[in-house]
Amino acid sequence: MSAPSSSTRRPSFPPHSSEHDALEVGLLFVSGIGDGDGDDASAPDLHVTFSLGAEELRSTARHAEGLAWAWEPPEIFRLALPAAAVPPLGVHVRSDAAALGSGEFELSRSRFAFRGRFEASVPLDRGGFVRLRFRWLVGDATAATRVQASARRRRAAAAVQNLREPPVDARVEGKVEALNTAIDRVNELEDVKAAAEAASRRAEAVIRAELDALYQQNKQSLVGLAPFHEARQAAVEALARAKAADERYAAALGEVEMAEEALQAVVPPGDTPPRGEGSKGVGPIEALFESHLRTKGFGGGGGGSGGERRGSAERQVESHLRARLSAAVKRAGEARKAAKKEREAAVKATRRLGRVGEALQRDGTAVSAHLESEAEYERQRAGLEAVRQAAEARLAAMEGEKARAVDMVGEAMESLEVLSNELHEAGQGGGGGGGDEGGSERPRADSTSVVETQHL
Repeated sequence: MSAPSSSTRRPSFPPHSSEHDALEVGLLFVSGIGDGDGDDASAPDLHVTFSLGAEELRSTARHAEGLAWAWEPPEIFRLALPAAAVPPLGVHVRSDAAALGSGEFELSRSRFAFRGRFEASVPLDRGGFVRLRFRWLVGDATAATRVQASARRRRAAAAVQNLREPPVDARVEGKVEALNTAIDRVNELEDVKAAAEAASRRAEAVIRAELDALYQQNKQSLVGLAPFHEARQAAVEALARAKAADERYAAALGEVEMAEEALQAVVPPGDTPPRGEGSKGVGPIEALFESHLRTKGFGGGGGGSGGERRGSAERQVESHLRARLSAAVKRAGEARKAAKKEREAAVKATRRLGRVGEALQRDGTAVSAHLESEAEYERQRAGLEAVRQAAEARLAAMEGEKARAVDMVGEAMESLEVLSNELHEAGQGGGGGGGDEGGSERPRADSTSVVETQHL
């Protein structure tokens, strides 16, 4: 097969000879090249060259779309596979100016045989990767059909050769059919997942453009509302602090009233309580306390006979209660000052909110109209985000379904091996049981290949 010229848009496929295998490669997309900023204008046009042995094929050039270069529908290439050992597939990404990265993909006939058509990512030495779809062709049939049929023929031939009776256990054929069904399901899910990924990439580009247009449409309201929301939040917090300070002041007044009631229960009205160290040089809190006591009937200046009539224990209780009342009055005074300060701060924050609201309405649009525009923007943005999350959830669900299908392939192969061992132990394999075990070992190795390559 000769390499097409660089001007050829898509390679032409000559009639494929049934004597040689061929590798069909579908180019899906290239991602992760460059700085990954998603700037379509600055991203270079690039093409991909595939090399297998002495043969080389070059793709058409593509321009970046978002974060990737996509070939939709996939560009298909066909390369001849040698009859002996298969060399790795070389993948080279270039722009018109320079090479952007190279990578290799190891080819395995057993992998192709038991996976049929599948996708894999080829990492590049300079970062990024190329997403490809592979299929191994043998004449007009896929390699999976030929190798699986060959494996069935080997097992059937070994069973017929070593059994005394001609009939072969029908369970073997059923197990093989179950394995083929599981493999077909994996290949089917690969195709569905590839289509979903392409749709998701297109949807992501549309959603990103819609979000940008939506923001530009509502930018004036959003930018203008930012200081308004900040001022409103500050006012709400200031009012909350003022309310809490008022509540603390009310609680302090309640403590003063309880201390008064306790003192009234001990000191009869009109009795003169002890004045302690005297009234000279007292501070504002002590003066407030003394004034408070006189208004309640505990002071009167002189008349110490009442204090003399009371015993020492009563005077100690009275002194304790007076100290308690003094402390309560002091706390109430401090709480009153704090409450006043918080109320002033709340008034200041509320006035600032009013000024910001007035500035927002200078263009003739009411604050309520700006808020409605913002609410509509958030509603539409949430809808677009929901579409994005739904697409991600669908991809995750498909990945999980594919993983379960791969597990079913492994289970089918294990079941086939268990049945082979049972037939051998029962003597149905005869002296040629080793050949049957050799036939079952290859599918098991291929099952491992399926599991290892499902996330490439």
